[in-house]
Amino acid sequence: MVTSKEAIQKIKDFEGFMDRAYKPVPTEKYYTIGYGHCGPDVGKNDHVTQEEADLLLKEDVEELESRILELEIVNNDFELDALVSFCYNVGFYNFKSSTLLKYIRMRMSKEKIQGQFKRWVYAGGKKLKGLERRRDWEAKRYYHEV
Repeated sequence: MVTSKEAIQKIKDFEGFMDRAYKPVPTEKYYTIGYGHCGPDVGKNDHVTQEEADLLLKEDVEELESRILELEIVNNDFELDALVSFCYNVGFYNFKSSTLLKYIRMRMSKEKIQGQFKRWVYAGGKKLKGLERRRDWEAKRYYHEV
């Protein structure tokens, strides 16, 4: 299984492109660049082209696919798409300790699993429309509704 082109495009749309390194929140440990790539490899004064950002995104997605598939919870490409987008945004380790993962493992109802996606819409204590749109897409994608 691999993340679909449609899901990768959605991640790009949700993240937006930034050619210069920035911190989305001043307290962030790492800088972010491209389509939301962040980590110790991104320096304060770094710049990327769209082609370089595409490569970083591809590498990040492949790593997330591997980690998610190791959990043995994914049954189809739609679930993988949703979980890759979710983890790309909130981080794999946050997902790994989430109630969303617990509910997936317990095979809870569609409503309960979709409800868990939709809880992750806050940043800095504020509910964000962009995160609401993203979580709505992920919750629907998980069940092949989009």
